[in-house]
Order: sequence, then structure tokens, then C-alpha cells
Amino acid sequence: MAEVTGRLGIWQLEGVEDYATLLPYALSKENWASSMVVVVLDLSKPWTLEASALKWLGLVQQAWEALHLSPGERDELQEKGECRTHATDAVA
Repeated sequence: MAEVTGRLGIWQLEGVEDYATLLPYALSKENWASSMVVVVLDLSKPWTLEASALKWLGLVQQAWEALHLSPGERDELQEKGECRTHATDAVA
């Protein structure tokens, strides 16, 4: 019986916008469907929540657009990730 080995890669940007240039390495065509993006906001500064969320979600959107996917590839990846995005829609 073959042993199953799990693999988990974590990329933490620590709120440094300059690190966003690393997103194309973390989120590629090959691993996008099996990846998860978690945006954590600083609740000690509630007045910055909306701006921070929009900034980081915008950077993730840019990474998605930078993949230069064909319409078929985009639909396939969105379909695979659809069940995960519904959980975030409920929070918004």
C-alpha cells in the first residue's frame, strides 16, 4: 500500500503590499484550483477594514487576471472553486 503524503504551502504577505509581487509564484495556472486565499484584517483598526479588504482582494483579482486564461480555462477554474467562494459570499 502506498503512503499518502500531504503537502501544504503557505505564503504570508504580512500586510506588506510590496510582497504582492510574489502572488504569481503562489497562484499559478497549475495550482490555482487547489489553492486558497485567506485575507486577514486588523480588527484593532476597524476604520481600515473596508480599505484593507478592497486593497488585498484587488491584488488577488490582479493575480487572477494575470494568469491570461482562455474563457474555457477560466470557467473550469471558477467551477472548481465555486463551492469555496460561496462561504465567503455569505460573510459579505
